[in-house]
Amino acid sequence: MSLGGWTAQRYYKLIALQVLSLLTNTDQSISRQYSRVCAATMSCVSTAHPDLMHQLFWQPLTCDILSTSSDKQEVCLKTLCKIIFFAAEPRSHLLPLCMQILPDIFSVYLQNKSSVVVTDTRLYCEELLSTCLQFSSNQSVSNFLYDIATTSATLSADVLTAEDTHSAAILFCVSKVSESSVVQKFFIQLLEKLSSLMSHLNPNMVGSSTSIENNSPELSGLLIKYRLMSLLSTLCETESKACLQHPQYIIKFIKV
Repeated sequence: MSLGGWTAQRYYKLIALQVLSLLTNTDQSISRQYSRVCAATMSCVSTAHPDLMHQLFWQPLTCDILSTSSDKQEVCLKTLCKIIFFAAEPRSHLLPLCMQILPDIFSVYLQNKSSVVVTDTRLYCEELLSTCLQFSSNQSVSNFLYDIATTSATLSADVLTAEDTHSAAILFCVSKVSESSVVQKFFIQLLEKLSSLMSHLNPNMVGSSTSIENNSPELSGLLIKYRLMSLLSTLCETESKACLQHPQYIIKFIKV
């Protein structure tokens, strides 16, 4: 495509300003009307100039996901929600980009899930998580689930009280996965991880009445094993058809 003597950077910089302006427009009729056009434009730029897409469109669009300003964070997530539906279209190249920032979205979701009040920010996060997990590739979804589960399991002892929130958030994500084979793979990955950790368990600590100091490596190790076991047990209850298909994994689960 001829740019009339303009550099690609200069041309797409002007396009990006218009796209971002439309996406952040508060007029619902306008934003609804042009969201598909914006998503299609970004997808095309992603194909032709991935570096410019990331620099001029994606970074400005997502820079406030982890902002300390709740207002900026909410606007950022709301804007992403405007294009996420169109990002799931077969010809779109936006979904892989969304998967890259999904851990950050999950982090924001965790921060808002413990609140009694269901905030707009939480609802935006749920929409983004749901769409990405339903329509992304099996491998990227599997990697995401494993990463958030193992990361949550390694949290320090002082956030143990938030464990129910973490587990519920992970299970919410699992419930949005469309392929049972992905859930099965996730269960097997966690089971293998826990089995490996259990093989290194100090036998002197089993049934011991000796107190374990707070923040000690021993306590951290036990918490990781406990959290993984708790999550695996819940998966067996909520996703039994996917998790309990093969006898060898049932036996391994019973062993650990």
